[in-house]
This record gives sequence, structure tokens and C-alpha cells, in this order.
Amino acid sequence: MKRHSRLFAGAACLAALVIPACASDGYGPGYGTPDRDQVVLHDGANYSGTAVAINGAVPDLVDYRFNDATSSIVLNYGSWEVCEDANYGGRCEVITASAPDLRGLRLNDNISSLRPAGGYGYPPSTGTPVYGSLVFFSSTGLRGDALTIDRDEPDLARAGYNDRARSIDIRSGVWEVCTDGDYRGRCTTLDRPVDNLSDIGLSGNISSVRLVTHRSGY
Repeated sequence: MKRHSRLFAGAACLAALVIPACASDGYGPGYGTPDRDQVVLHDGANYSGTAVAINGAVPDLVDYRFNDATSSIVLNYGSWEVCEDANYGGRCEVITASAPDLRGLRLNDNISSLRPAGGYGYPPSTGTPVYGSLVFFSSTGLRGDALTIDRDEPDLARAGYNDRARSIDIRSGVWEVCTDGDYRGRCTTLDRPVDNLSDIGLSGNISSVRLVTHRSGY
């Protein structure tokens, strides 16, 4: 069950709060350098209102007093997975660009956790160099519920994602995807995104995945 803890705009810039940024700090589209905060969450549309700067995986936004409070997102660096529930549960979406109004993604006031999606060389929450990463999507065209993978996974059922993938974004590395658990059944090696897995006969039919080589998928 998600807990609601919305911030009031007037508290945004109080130095004593946990929140490391406020809306007047100059964050916004165009400030896309690794030196700035990688993600800035705003409780108002169009990057307005109270803001929270994020630089790493956050399993529960209650810790930032910002649970279910985000209405727009400034994405300064990388790609990020945002989820409805804590600990990256519920419906998740991968954000690859700033979003001025999250109602279009049905995520307005409905984000409880977020983490890097592997887009700039670091896996979620580990802080160590990543040798490969991919994102499964439950719909074609790299849309729908997302699952980020940065290590071998012999049974996607453990992540609640068995036979759910309809498209796949290979961020880095070369990966083997298989129709059965433990890398059995029909297996295919992929080194680039596939918008529709039915094109290679794997739509809704992937149960395990593992890294084959560390070479960049691009």
C-alpha cells in the first residue's frame, strides 16, 4: 500500500529539509550535464512548485517526503525507471526525456520509487560500472510496463515478468534471450533494440536472459 506524503510549496527552500533543491535553483530542460542533478522531481506541472533533486536509486520516495507528489520531471542525464509503488513495484515506465506533465503517462501524483535505467553506464543502486543492460517492455514500440536487467536472470518469473516482453531496448552489451527458464528452449542473441518481438518470434515468449559479451550494443 502506498503512503501519501505531499509537500507544500512554501517549504521548498527551507535549508533544514531533506530536499536538496528548490524550484528557483535554475534546473530545467537545457541543463543536461552530468555535473547537475540527474533528475529533478516537481510537484507542479511544467517544472513548477516544490522540487526534489535525485542522483541515485530511490526505493521509497517517502524518505524524501515526496511520495505520490510528482507532476513533472526534469531529466538532465541518463534514462530513469519510475514506478507506482515502493521498491520498484507496480506499473513502471522508463523516462528518456523531461516530462512537463505526467498525466500523459498516467503517473501524475503516482510515483513512489525511481532508479537509473542503465542509460549512462551505472546499474540501478549499485554504483559500480555496468557491463551490459537492457529494458524489457510489456508493449510494442518500447512502451508499457518496463523491467530493467543488468545481470543474468535465469527465471523472469521471479521478477513477475515471465512471458511478458513485447519489445526490448538493448542499452549495452550483447544478450541471449530464451523461451524457457535456465537459458533453455529456443534462444536468440540480440545486440540492438527490437520494437516488436513478434518480428523474431519471441513476443510474450521470453523466460530467461543472460549477458553474452560486454561489447556495446550500438
